Amino acid sequence: MKSVNGNEFKKMFEFYNYNYEKGVAEVIDLTGANAVMNVYSPEYAINLSIPHPKTGEIWSWEVKVDIKQKNKFNRLKSIEEKISFFANIAIDNGIWKLAEKDGQPIVIMSSDN
Repeated sequence: MKSVNGNEFKKMFEFYNYNYEKGVAEVIDLTGANAVMNVYSPEYAINLSIPHPKTGEIWSWEVKVDIKQKNKFNRLKSIEEKISFFANIAIDNGIWKLAEKDGQPIVIMSSDN
């Protein structure tokens, strides 16, 4: 459905229910009914798993991304670029924390996510 700027647009819908006994579709009267509608965007996720250097335990994280972020991630070539991209989203979403140690920025990663 489209509307041109400045033109009034109205679309009417009728809901039907099939009556098997009569063999016909009958209009459903929705007068006074409250309709609820939800719109969902496709949801994508990037997962990162890293073995702990001392214990070998696998730490895993997931960040939700939109279609633009997904497409940008898919265009990245190196693992360093992909981890950096992931880290920025994880920090923005509070999954990882950004801190400073000895004047250098560090990322605090927890396996509790």
